[in-house]
Amino acid sequence: DISLTRYDKMDGIPDLHDPRIQFVGNRLMVGTKKGMVQADFDSEDVANGKRLRFEPEEVFGGRFASSDVSISNLEKDKFEKIWVNSSGGFGYLQDREDGNYSWVHAPFSKISNPGVVYVENENIIWISDRNRLYRYDGKLQKSYKEPFNTMIRNVTTLRNGETIFHGTYAEHT
Repeated sequence: DISLTRYDKMDGIPDLHDPRIQFVGNRLMVGTKKGMVQADFDSEDVANGKRLRFEPEEVFGGRFASSDVSISNLEKDKFEKIWVNSSGGFGYLQDREDGNYSWVHAPFSKISNPGVVYVENENIIWISDRNRLYRYDGKLQKSYKEPFNTMIRNVTTLRNGETIFHGTYAEHT
């Protein structure tokens, strides 16, 4: 005997076009084109016919709750990192000891439209977009808040290749 329960907008799911589904603890998370929603899930209650009621996401601090945020991917890897691709960015949520989640996205900010995410091990992640394949190593620590200093050595014009800046310490003739 098969039991099938249909959920829709009346149950709090804002959009049903290509939803992404994931369990986080005892919550059923649904990522949609109009934000992420959650429902407390008790398999016994559901088996006894109790309907789930979906509310805007709170598990991740409401980061994805807005109807302005579109979720295109939501998956949990074997190391309990929750990978999210949304209109607000791509990254993962890491469970912290205090029960909250950290949003790790800075290392991935240059990847446009990530597609497939393959988790090799706890630190090595492979990510593809339409044109490239990236390898992320979580063991390599980098501060993304540090300023990035550059030194311009030469500036030339596009039209005739004339040098208009010879560098900061160049001697001009």
